[in-house]
Amino acid sequence: MRSFRGVLGLVCCATALVAQTPQWEYLGGYPLPPNAKTPLWIAFGPRESDPQPMSTAYILCGGVDANFNGVQDSGDVPPALVMGWTEAGGTGFLGISLPWGPLSFPLRTIALFDSGRTRVYLPRIDRLTVFSIPIGERLEDTLLTVGVQAVARIGDTLLLTCRTGADSGEIWFLMPDGSRDTIVVRGCPNIQQLLWDARRGQLIVLCEGVFGQQNASVHFVPLGNPDRSTQVPVGDTGNFLLLEGDTLIVVANGSHELYLLDPATHSAVRQPIGVGTSGYGGPREALLLTLPNGQRTALVSTYSRDIRWIDLSSGSVLQILPLSGLAEGMALRRFGDTLELWVTQPFTPTYAADSTIALFRLVVPSSVPEAAMETGPRVTPSIVREGPALVSWKLPAGSTARVWAELYDLQGRQWGRWEFAVSAAGELVAVLPVSRTQLTPGWYCVRLSAGEHRAVLPLLVQ
Repeated sequence: MRSFRGVLGLVCCATALVAQTPQWEYLGGYPLPPNAKTPLWIAFGPRESDPQPMSTAYILCGGVDANFNGVQDSGDVPPALVMGWTEAGGTGFLGISLPWGPLSFPLRTIALFDSGRTRVYLPRIDRLTVFSIPIGERLEDTLLTVGVQAVARIGDTLLLTCRTGADSGEIWFLMPDGSRDTIVVRGCPNIQQLLWDARRGQLIVLCEGVFGQQNASVHFVPLGNPDRSTQVPVGDTGNFLLLEGDTLIVVANGSHELYLLDPATHSAVRQPIGVGTSGYGGPREALLLTLPNGQRTALVSTYSRDIRWIDLSSGSVLQILPLSGLAEGMALRRFGDTLELWVTQPFTPTYAADSTIALFRLVVPSSVPEAAMETGPRVTPSIVREGPALVSWKLPAGSTARVWAELYDLQGRQWGRWEFAVSAAGELVAVLPVSRTQLTPGWYCVRLSAGEHRAVLPLLVQ
């Protein structure tokens, strides 16, 4: 249960870590199977032989279209899905070749893991498909026969972005019954990624702009009133969005900056942070990692053959993690006191197709030694159907009199926050008002904070 709780704590993005300045350690570069070229996107999830939520890396590879003609010629390599895992004997990979067809780039998609089934959505330049495990009669199913740039979701409804004009794009709502609804986003050259901000009931849309023209922007689109959207400029060539709590991080590839925006006020939290790259070696994606003293940091992949670990308050670079190739997608997971960072390297320094995953390790001892607790924290039932759930925790002597409980999904979105009192004996017994009528089915985690003590518990809503 310890590793299970620790892994989910990382996904919730704010697991407590010891206040120190650790350094990332390079574990090595691992080649993917021969049928997998140009790894672009990575996420962790369960697999049939190991159902823990973060046991397996799912890596989407774009393949190779050597002459960029969209037709599979001799020597071209189709896209592939690779499953990777670590075990006592090392790192294992299994590659599955997918039907031919270039994926949209940059690759912005989602994977769903529920009821023993895995679904990975594939936005392509000419269609939207979905690959499922267990594999059915067809290797993938086609959902739309038009090009799709990015995929997100609200419940069972897929959210898609489509490029329809030089200065505008569209958001498509693809309902479970196949019907569609559309929102037009104007003043949006090269529409790209989108996120659903459940707390504020808005869509957040990234408009990439045109390289060198300083016309990238983020659009905040209220779901009930899209005509009242707000547009915020974000430098040159917007490439990636990350929403965490009350902070939106925007990666601007062309201007080599990170923009930090408040999704509620749609204003800048601070001045843009220069990443320190230049030319075509700009930043690509970002991950947020919050340390126990409240220090917020970001891991930023770059085409300068490195990952840059940046303090978001000062803007200073804490560490540069060197790589052999260009870095694109990243994913983090936690095993006990160890954080593990997986990085996709789609290209060599000369922009030839690569097929390597780099692994890094950061050892950060937990701020709550389990031996110091008389009784570990529990949430019962751990599988919620009708709800509510009961959380209990016996804290060490002298602990704080208050406990904060926060509920996050596996995308790092916060769904609830409550404050509870602790008895004079250091015991917490409280009711979490959660049920399947309020939450989308799937995995969540409950993060408990009591002064310097922290704990993260898994919760499944069915």
